[in-house]
Amino acid sequence: MKQGNLAIDMNHIEPARPRFSVIDGCRDDRSRDRVLAKPSRRSVSGHMVAPRRSLSPAVATVLIVALVVSFFAIGFASVLGRARAHSDAIASIQTETIEVASGDSLWNIAAERPVEGLTTQETVDFIRDANGLEVSMLSAGMELDVPVAS
Repeated sequence: MKQGNLAIDMNHIEPARPRFSVIDGCRDDRSRDRVLAKPSRRSVSGHMVAPRRSLSPAVATVLIVALVVSFFAIGFASVLGRARAHSDAIASIQTETIEVASGDSLWNIAAERPVEGLTTQETVDFIRDANGLEVSMLSAGMELDVPVAS
């Protein structure tokens, strides 16, 4: 009695032959003769495997261009939306006049008077522009137009 691999008699095993699918339903007999059947693809487990499909270079190029264009369109819309919100916030700022105390800075004043839609830096820039300041240096006793404290 043979055991293991020695038990397999290799002389009686037929070599694997490709399998073919029969295609039926052609429009006429002439086209039926020209149709070639393709071998079916099976995985190791014996299940049918879908053939891999690849994109043609033209389709891949179109997809890449579409992705790049949409990326830039989304970025542009985001920047445009931010700019519109910024200009709306600037237009709606109500101001009051204050006197600068000793130790005050534009940053502290802007942080004490937040404006919806603006960062503290943007509020500092607004105060600087509204008062025609070239530098951020303040002197005690100066009068500044600043956003109304909420």
